[in-house]
Amino acid sequence: MVIDPQEAYRSLENAEFVPYFQPLVVLRTGKVKGFELLARWRHPVHGWIAPDDFIPAAEKDGWIDALTWELLRAGFAAMAAVPAELTLEVNISPLQLHGLSLPEQIQSLFAGTAHDRDNGECAR
Repeated sequence: MVIDPQEAYRSLENAEFVPYFQPLVVLRTGKVKGFELLARWRHPVHGWIAPDDFIPAAEKDGWIDALTWELLRAGFAAMAAVPAELTLEVNISPLQLHGLSLPEQIQSLFAGTAHDRDNGECAR
């Protein structure tokens, strides 16, 4: 499937990229230790578009950062409502790993989205 970058940006603005939280389970105990944040695209015309189709396009066409930040914002906000001992794991594109400011960008995004509703402090 050919992904039009303009359509992808429109879909980002319209929140058509949906975060999915896959449970991560410790096999010995059967307990959930956290979640892996996965991207899914709910396209208004084509239905669900597989990550195998849109992730390579996002990397090739330069919108992987926008996709990652939108998913992280949603993921951090959702994780503020779960117990602090649960983790959130995220796949980062190899292209993004070259950015020296990546850790600071993630920390800044986390600090700006994952707040405890009761006292306004960071949840973790």
